[in-house]
Amino acid sequence: MVNSRQLHFGFSARYEECEFICILLSTELLCANKWFLHNYVEHITANPCLPYLYLNGSGWQKEILCRLDQMHRCFNTDSIEALSYFEIIENFISIMKLFYQNLNIEKQGSGEEPSELSSLRDMITYIEKNYALRLRLSDIALAGACCKSRCCALFKKYLRDTPITYVTKLRLRKSLAALLDSDKSITDIAYEYGFCGASYYCESFQKYYGMSPLQYKKRTNTFNPPG
Repeated sequence: MVNSRQLHFGFSARYEECEFICILLSTELLCANKWFLHNYVEHITANPCLPYLYLNGSGWQKEILCRLDQMHRCFNTDSIEALSYFEIIENFISIMKLFYQNLNIEKQGSGEEPSELSSLRDMITYIEKNYALRLRLSDIALAGACCKSRCCALFKKYLRDTPITYVTKLRLRKSLAALLDSDKSITDIAYEYGFCGASYYCESFQKYYGMSPLQYKKRTNTFNPPG
């Protein structure tokens, strides 16, 4: 569960093609009663002390996963019945209730966002805006108003990657659209997305996707033919 206003991304353990089930629970569904929304719902969703929660599949967290599954099944049909919408709202309310009962939200309060998360957010924002340029570790650290060692520590703690590895993976993900949907050469794609040349692009692609860019393109187009 990733809370509102938090930077996030997802990938499979082996960086392979996979299927994601993403359920966006908007507080607008519960905004009929402004007092309830402000004092109870936003006490959870707007709490900077709760950026995310890994649901481990046991106890009350297992019940949340079951309710999310029910919500997904409501939309995984050709037609949605009116009662399905009531079921979605019912499950949403139950999920929020479980969070409120078990997370000690009242004790946490809604203080300021931890400085390290704010610093990491600034660095990721900087990378997102400048990934196609030459990025040095010192540039990334400066964006987060921290030293290079702290920059590396924050990326390792929250993203399990070094800053430079994060940049490389981001560039690769961004390049996929050009690789699959255009006739640009590998060299052009490499330079456009911040790599120093075609050979390094291909080497990085092979490392994280287990195949060359052309092999990836051929396989993807085989499974998803145009038209």
